[in-house]
Amino acid sequence: MLNKLAKPVLLALSFLFVFILLAGIHASSAEAEQHEAGKWEMKNGSWYWYYTADEHPSTGWEKINNNWYYFNTLGKMQTGWVKDNGTWYYLNPDGDMATGWKQVNGKWYYLNVYGAMQTGWIKENSYWYYLNPNGDMATGWKLVEGNWYYLHENGKMGTGWIYDQNNWYYLDASGEMQRGWLAYNGHWYYLNNSGDMHKGWKYLDGSWYFLKTEDEILSGAPLGSMFTGGQIAGDKIYYFSVSGKWIKKGNEEIDAYVDQTWDKIKDVTSMNTLKSILGHKYSKDPEHNAIEYHISVQSKNSAVFKELNTMISVGHEGLVNYDLDILILVTYENDTVNTISMIYFDQNSTPLERVNYEF
Repeated sequence: MLNKLAKPVLLALSFLFVFILLAGIHASSAEAEQHEAGKWEMKNGSWYWYYTADEHPSTGWEKINNNWYYFNTLGKMQTGWVKDNGTWYYLNPDGDMATGWKQVNGKWYYLNVYGAMQTGWIKENSYWYYLNPNGDMATGWKLVEGNWYYLHENGKMGTGWIYDQNNWYYLDASGEMQRGWLAYNGHWYYLNNSGDMHKGWKYLDGSWYFLKTEDEILSGAPLGSMFTGGQIAGDKIYYFSVSGKWIKKGNEEIDAYVDQTWDKIKDVTSMNTLKSILGHKYSKDPEHNAIEYHISVQSKNSAVFKELNTMISVGHEGLVNYDLDILILVTYENDTVNTISMIYFDQNSTPLERVNYEF
């Protein structure tokens, strides 16, 4: 009889235990939901966050309605810059943590997805920016690890040609400012130690070069590009090798002889007078009414004229066989001189571009 009564009692006690357990779990869940809800309170002009079951305000970081907030040790909600564990964060006027670009007191800062202020190089939307050690975005010239970079007014790193303070600079694909010789679009440029594109005469490794200035309006070459061939630089005509070297520099005999010869013949209009000045060693091309005087100056005592048997066009391969330094080409009609061309040759006797002096 007792055993029969025990079974129903034990079953009833089991149901009661389960009910109490479920009720406790439900009560805990409700308490947790109520705890997470919390509330804002304003005290003495400052905001505090209280969870429902807490008597004290929250401190440190709290995520409320999907936004992060920071409360000091007294529970006051913070705004502006906050440093936590060595990292700076920025909290908007409403207290929520800022991310991405943020302008503060006229300066731009970048805060990553965790709100941490960034420094150094960052890449955003395919563009590079540099943030100073105090976090503000750099603009203008910036020296980083021994290399100069240029950051535009919007902070984007510059590449290619940059015009700044009336000078041109060139930055490679990594943004580094370049120095020395630069090959660009079929032309050579020289960038000084300060990075600015050189214009005018430049003396390098024992040779003179000329880089186009704003004054060489007759030349179609880009500004700052190295001259080759016969070119007007300033108010004079100069001759440059294919490597850009002024070939007269370093050969005083050729330089002096050309100047003396040009002074003698520049105003001559009679062929007979010209022949008497230059001498009679020349080759004649009756068909084109042209006389070529082939002048080679090798030493003070060397012969200065060489005669070729036939007319050879400038640029002809045969010219390299005659060790020529200077070629004077005269065109005439009857006894009247029409043009005089003076052509220089490089060290390999390769002729340079012909420049005509017309009367």
